[in-house]
Amino acid sequence: MIIGLCGPIGVGKSTLAKALTSRAGEFHLKSSSLVLQVAPNNHQQTRAELQASGDKLDATTHYRWLIDGAKSVYKADPTITRVVIDSCRHMRQVEELRKEYKKEFVLIALRCDVASLLERLQVRHPDKEDLAATLKAFEHPLEQNLGGIAAMADIVFDTVRFSSKELASCCATLI
Repeated sequence: MIIGLCGPIGVGKSTLAKALTSRAGEFHLKSSSLVLQVAPNNHQQTRAELQASGDKLDATTHYRWLIDGAKSVYKADPTITRVVIDSCRHMRQVEELRKEYKKEFVLIALRCDVASLLERLQVRHPDKEDLAATLKAFEHPLEQNLGGIAAMADIVFDTVRFSSKELASCCATLI
């Protein structure tokens, strides 16, 4: 089974991915790690550079790089039964995942009101320059189109109302 998470920066995708992959046989596939594997010299990138590298991967793999990442996880460890992708950023990625995995793919959209999201980001990025760079990343076209990908979701959760543990428990019940 593949679970894809989508939602804005700071909404809690990685936190939920960690909660969903706490048992044996579950794997948290970090999209940023996949991007860094193909980055020049595997150097740490800014959020804007990660977004640009992800765009490049989308173009060169026809939106299938998340599928390639999941396949490599299953190939490396046949005991894995669930892969959670912490960031599906493009509708074409979701379409490709659905084609490849059919009913074995579930998309979960996370949402959060703007005020709560900003509060989280300020806590996570106390450095004003770092916060400014993160807020600038919201200008990326894929961040602007999150409503479109959320409309494709099988499940939608509000991360203000529930903790990551509660969300993981709900997911276990629903999936």
